[in-house]
Amino acid sequence: MLCIHLRGGCLYLLENYDPLDPQEVLETIEREGITVTNAFDILVRRILEHPKRAQYNLSSWQKSGAFPGPSYDLRAQAGVKHLSCLMP
Repeated sequence: MLCIHLRGGCLYLLENYDPLDPQEVLETIEREGITVTNAFDILVRRILEHPKRAQYNLSSWQKSGAFPGPSYDLRAQAGVKHLSCLMP
């Protein structure tokens, strides 16, 4: 978290969200202009698979620290073209 502040970033924490229902996360990314997320794989997968994902403006969302490997990179590229992975 210190790296975020040293780079002039802002940290936004969601305290009580349901990782099986990413609607609050989608709303927060859109409303706050979130650029980087760190989340469990299941949440990122649920975001990409959410049936109403296209209704949200996720253009600010550039990176995620949740993807563990190439299979998720391909999935992310197919789901959100501008999203890149923080981890190989």
